[in-house]
Amino acid sequence: GQWGRRGVMRALGVWNDKADLVAADAWVSTRSDALLVVDHLFSRSFTSMREFDLLASRALLLGLLLKRRVVIPPLPCDKAWSQKAMEPSHLRALEVGCGPDKQCVWLPMPHFKEAWCSGVDFLYDIDYQELLRRDADARSDVLNTTDAVMRERFGAFTRAADSSAAAAAAAAQPALPSLTQRVLRLSPDAAGATPLDWLPVSDFRSHAWKAPFPRLVRQHLEDAPPAGLGLTPPQLRIVRDCMHSLVTSND
Repeated sequence: GQWGRRGVMRALGVWNDKADLVAADAWVSTRSDALLVVDHLFSRSFTSMREFDLLASRALLLGLLLKRRVVIPPLPCDKAWSQKAMEPSHLRALEVGCGPDKQCVWLPMPHFKEAWCSGVDFLYDIDYQELLRRDADARSDVLNTTDAVMRERFGAFTRAADSSAAAAAAAAQPALPSLTQRVLRLSPDAAGATPLDWLPVSDFRSHAWKAPFPRLVRQHLEDAPPAGLGLTPPQLRIVRDCMHSLVTSND
């Protein structure tokens, strides 16, 4: 399908980004130069694509909430599960670049006409490395932070979702942390720790988004800018499909 082709072409670096402007409302983007870079060390201890999909679900969600384009880390090419993901029967990853720039990159699923995560804007690390070579601002305006620090920064937001529905409503839409740096680089606290596990994504298995945290997320995504992203119902459906596909992944 067209979204699958777009995903593969983007991974190979042959997609013209200006083509996305033709139907800007048909996909989901923060339309921002601000970046959320997820360190590749998060996935070094992974043993399956399912674990990487869960990382991607949390990273993409965090990027939308912070209004930042997410830089998805490369897969560890030397792992057996990464090699399996690149087999034609799976096609959940591709080997791109050459020499020191060679990477194994994640491909969203599925590869047909529905957008799912292919309809949510993100960058690959190989794109980010090219950006660093030509953009001094992206090299200098960086905030290095850890999973634990972000957990603390998001405390009020996630606590509102943990409380009862009435208490969450009374929390009056808790403010998201304000971060002004162009690049937010997120690193793990300790080897083997579950990345971004403070973002409760299990309730996104349902498309209904009736649980407290998904409802809180929906409100932020639907609110008009500058408070939210102002997503339309079709755009919100793309995010729902994306989150559902990643949280229920069995790869």
